[in-house]
Amino acid sequence: MEPRSLRIGLECMEPLLNEEVRSLLDSASDWCVTLVQPRRSSDPLPDPSACDLILCGNSDPAWLDASASDDPPRIVLTPDREEEALSTILQAGAWEVIPHAELDLPRLIRTVIRTAERVEVRRITQERTRALESENALLLRQRRELQAFHHLLSHELRTPLTSVREFVSLIADGIAGPVNETQREFLHRCLDGCDQLKRYTEDLLDLSRLDTGKLSLRAEPIDLGRVIDDLIAAEAPLARKRGVELVHPDEREDEAPPFLVEADAARLRQILSNLVDNALRHARPGGTVTISVEESPDDSPEAREFIVSVCDDGPGIGTADPEELFLRHRQGSDGGGLGLGLGLCRDLVELHGGSIRLESPASGGCRVQFTLPRPRELTAPREELTT
Repeated sequence: MEPRSLRIGLECMEPLLNEEVRSLLDSASDWCVTLVQPRRSSDPLPDPSACDLILCGNSDPAWLDASASDDPPRIVLTPDREEEALSTILQAGAWEVIPHAELDLPRLIRTVIRTAERVEVRRITQERTRALESENALLLRQRRELQAFHHLLSHELRTPLTSVREFVSLIADGIAGPVNETQREFLHRCLDGCDQLKRYTEDLLDLSRLDTGKLSLRAEPIDLGRVIDDLIAAEAPLARKRGVELVHPDEREDEAPPFLVEADAARLRQILSNLVDNALRHARPGGTVTISVEESPDDSPEAREFIVSVCDDGPGIGTADPEELFLRHRQGSDGGGLGLGLGLCRDLVELHGGSIRLESPASGGCRVQFTLPRPRELTAPREELTT
């Protein structure tokens, strides 16, 4: 193996000691050693930029503290032998210290090589740190650009999309003239596409608000069961169109108290709507999508939560790691959508103080569960929660 290069500066060294050090280091066969002398004969200091480490003959702590730095590191040769004096030299900035009485070949070589290896580790660490900092700065810049693009795209799409939907709706309703059934069916498909695009643009805008901390929640006690019933009524036409049954089994007694959670009603509907739309898209024809609620088994009333589950009986997610689907722009095996829904749901659930997870057994099907906290006080005033 080719010897490694090592440039050793000689700082404030007595001429005789220089020769002793040179003769000792010349026998270090694993390193190609170059001794760097001071720039001028009257100057006790070599050029630091030309050195990997420095052997220093001045052990005055005050001088070391004023002149020594971590770059390059110093090994101090000193006439002192007392532990207290050696400790003071180390505290003043030396990496290693060797008393003159112990300056022999094995000790010097071990110390120099140990310090050189530490220098090499530090150099590699600094290079990797700079590379990571540069990459991180690039990623931050790209993220800011993507956020700006999301915000611009969602804003620029909303107005023309609203206009398109309204005019298509007017035509479908016969306001602009009679339409036959085939034309009406095609127009309603256009309306469904407009509604889908609207959801995508709203998701993009919400992600931009989340990233900039501008999305706020208006939290209050909400009957979760009623929100689910309203959502099922709104999603029923889409479920029928896809041949899927949408159910919400409620096994409680008639007089049971409602499932009260602390949440923003609009954002809670958004979470559930995203999860149900995703389940309807993946459920098999003639299958079932189930929305259920259960109370956390935690015995502490203060910590008790409600667990909401959205299950479908489709083929499953088709990926080894369910957590990947919560990353933005990640899609399942079908490749549908923009890959924003689950990531947005996760952010909104966590903003409420809950958590979300996805399960997909090998036998098929998928279940997404998320938790929501119970109201701290049922009579509490509205509370602003922000990111």
